[in-house]
Amino acid sequence: MKKRIKDILQPELFAVPPDTPASLVMDIMREKNISCIVITEDDKPIGIFTERDIVRCIGRSDPDFAACTIALVMTRDVHSITPETMLYEAFSVLTENHIRHLVVVGPDQKALGVITQSDLLDHFEYDYLEKGCTVGQIMNKGIVTADPYDAVSRAAKAMADGALSFLIVCRQLQPLGVITERDMARFAAEGMDLESTVTQDVMSTPVQTAFADQPAFKAAEKMHEYDIRHLVVVNGAGKAIGVVTQTDLVRGLEHTFIETLRIVAREQADELAKTRLQLAEKTLCLDAILNSAINAGIAITDPELRVSHLTHSAEFILGITADEVVGKDIRTLVEHRNIPYGRLEQAVDRIKTGDTYTFTMQRRENNLARIIQATLSGIFDHDTLAGFLLILDDVTEKRITEETMHRLAYYDALTGLANRSMFSDKLKSELARSRRNDTPFALLLIDVDNFRSVNTTLSHQAGDRLLREIARRIDGLLRESDTVARLGSDEFCIILVSTGTTGDALTVANKIVKQLSPAYDLNGTTLAVNFSLGVAMYPMHGEDEETLLRNAGMAINQAKSEGKTNRESNIVVA
Repeated sequence: MKKRIKDILQPELFAVPPDTPASLVMDIMREKNISCIVITEDDKPIGIFTERDIVRCIGRSDPDFAACTIALVMTRDVHSITPETMLYEAFSVLTENHIRHLVVVGPDQKALGVITQSDLLDHFEYDYLEKGCTVGQIMNKGIVTADPYDAVSRAAKAMADGALSFLIVCRQLQPLGVITERDMARFAAEGMDLESTVTQDVMSTPVQTAFADQPAFKAAEKMHEYDIRHLVVVNGAGKAIGVVTQTDLVRGLEHTFIETLRIVAREQADELAKTRLQLAEKTLCLDAILNSAINAGIAITDPELRVSHLTHSAEFILGITADEVVGKDIRTLVEHRNIPYGRLEQAVDRIKTGDTYTFTMQRRENNLARIIQATLSGIFDHDTLAGFLLILDDVTEKRITEETMHRLAYYDALTGLANRSMFSDKLKSELARSRRNDTPFALLLIDVDNFRSVNTTLSHQAGDRLLREIARRIDGLLRESDTVARLGSDEFCIILVSTGTTGDALTVANKIVKQLSPAYDLNGTTLAVNFSLGVAMYPMHGEDEETLLRNAGMAINQAKSEGKTNRESNIVVA
């Protein structure tokens, strides 16, 4: 990390004037196997053209972009550094601006070369990735895939829309190959017909993979070994569950940078008595680290809790500016955010003894409650408290993702009812409770008679509408303590807790039939529907999950048989 750009810069620079045809630029990139070209006037950079720019042009279905001059399709926002720039400073510029290329310029602002994200990562020791950090902790779960028979143009649009460096070609989440930005650049340079070419014909194989429980530094080593910028994360069945890229590895360095921050902050407090020049140098180093684009926001205070520094990330997370809080008590940051004043005072007392305090607060943004996780700790000069460090992390998306994953895992997407997995958990829980308290309960299975004919004669959309309405009617009839689940296509199951007798269960079953009996309006078609119900009682008809379900299933089969004869809804007790 003490190296400077001049220590790693390669002298070769690929640059073209702005009137160069884009097709020629792409040919050069393909021939030299490079990811970007700098556009210069009088040797000074005025733009940059990268593989991502090529994907962007393909994604917007611009067939003539290759015939344009490069000035019309280049990225004009060029980020530059000097040969004297420290590696960690260059690292911060890349991550802060979400880019992969920096143009190196001399004192006269003339271009000298290009530094990429890969160049920087190659010069970071893998030890900077915490040994306890796993691939699963830094991977991106929001994977974007393409079908093997998708047109390459469609894959390019998906990459452009998501600003993706690569896309996985899958069949049922089984990775078959990948298409990268470099692949797209090659296709464009070769003049490939992207509309008629399908992904399986041009994808790169084999797919380099990693497991979620592998150490992150192993993923970094594998990328370096194969000279690639991404890995597909798979589960034990070989199905894709996420991706990890060089950018994700950058996030894996986050905790190391925070720890570095602690060290630098302590050093700053130690140097307060030294000369102004020494203090200015330390402050410059601290600012560079504080404003590096890690996910966390950071605030530093003096021993009296007055804010001395607030990073740009912290401003974004808290929705305030540094000017509003620098010089003020840090407690103004958490004021009106559900943090009792007394609790923070107790936390400060604990921190003075070397402890840390983690808490959660909220702020409103566009009618959304953003959830902020905060950790307050002390900065010590030997045994003397020199200040406080507040680290902030916006975990809103993480919480939303966790809630979404829970919903997908335990709830039926069509009806919103519990799914088979949650039903099994609830049934096991009720069996344990009933054994403990020696109390009976009832299990009801419900099937829609002749449901398949609804799908075939009306439509699958009509069938879905029917199932949603059935779920709504059943759910509105039951107690909060009962559980109703959709187990399969047209199969519902109900756990009626504390139902003492078969007669009680039949009373509820008859109420359900009555509730379900009125005809259903399916997009203008009125449909009368009959149902078959099977009832099993614990412990009379079984003392375990398998036996109860089997007996309820036998009862519902008999009810279906009776329904074929009497054309009515039928209830049968096991």
